[in-house]
Amino acid sequence: MPFKQYVVVGRRLPEPQAAKGAVDDTLYKMIIYAPDPVKAKSKYYYFLSQLLKTKRSTAEIVAITEVKERDTTRVKNYTVWLRYRSRTGQVNMLKETRATSVAAAVEAIYQEMAGRHRARAESIQVLRVQETPSSQCKRPATLQLIDPELRFPLPRQRQRASRKSLRTTFKAKPPVTTITK
Repeated sequence: MPFKQYVVVGRRLPEPQAAKGAVDDTLYKMIIYAPDPVKAKSKYYYFLSQLLKTKRSTAEIVAITEVKERDTTRVKNYTVWLRYRSRTGQVNMLKETRATSVAAAVEAIYQEMAGRHRARAESIQVLRVQETPSSQCKRPATLQLIDPELRFPLPRQRQRASRKSLRTTFKAKPPVTTITK
């Protein structure tokens, strides 16, 4: 299921015995990457409980909105700062990836962390995501894809008949689809 970017705003519920002047009206805004709003709310409550001594019953969500990216036709470079819980403790990490949107970049990072480090989605916390210009990219995996002259071969390209009269449903021999030199 693809990840989406949500902005979740919430606050601590006012305590009934608190004095009128001592009411805490602080709103806490977080950018959460989740597949749906229910999971985004759950992550928000988890991070809020780490930030403050509060539970789901003593907090409320004021607003939750999905962020739609304007331009998803162009591939951009993203730098993702994250923290994940490994078998030996907390690890801070910076990763670079190329994607068409922020949510797609975060999803690619989750997939990469699962493959390379066996990190489950629950143990990964995305701290910050930033679009990075090509001149500031450092990782070799990202640098090899930045070259504007980059071309990929089509190794299994099939020859098509030039005219409709030469096309048939069945051929006497199957087409050769591999490149031979």
